[in-house]
Amino acid sequence: MKPGEIVWVLFPFSSKEQQPYKRRPVVVVNATGTGIDQAVLVAMVTSNARRVAHPGTFDVVVENWSEIGLVGPSVVRVNRIWTAESRDLAGSLGRSVSQETLLKIRKCLSDLIGPSE
Repeated sequence: MKPGEIVWVLFPFSSKEQQPYKRRPVVVVNATGTGIDQAVLVAMVTSNARRVAHPGTFDVVVENWSEIGLVGPSVVRVNRIWTAESRDLAGSLGRSVSQETLLKIRKCLSDLIGPSE
């Protein structure tokens, strides 16, 4: 797994839901470690029409969505990040966002976190 890759995860919802997990596409922001110690930082990808039409401050538009196998125009929701484990992964599209998009995601994440002191 490498940064920029689009993978599927079983994204957790409320435990009160009938299905507490939903299979969702995410973009790998970074991955470190191996085996059971691997941590994968991912950001949610959505094709929600309202969000795509009016991206928020922490949304990054995926320019090459059709080339990488997403179902429609999409944005990466950088403020929806999650540290996944290998058990949470449910497959890969085998494709990645462009290097330019990955740099925008990382810049947006840096803006979200703020400067270190």
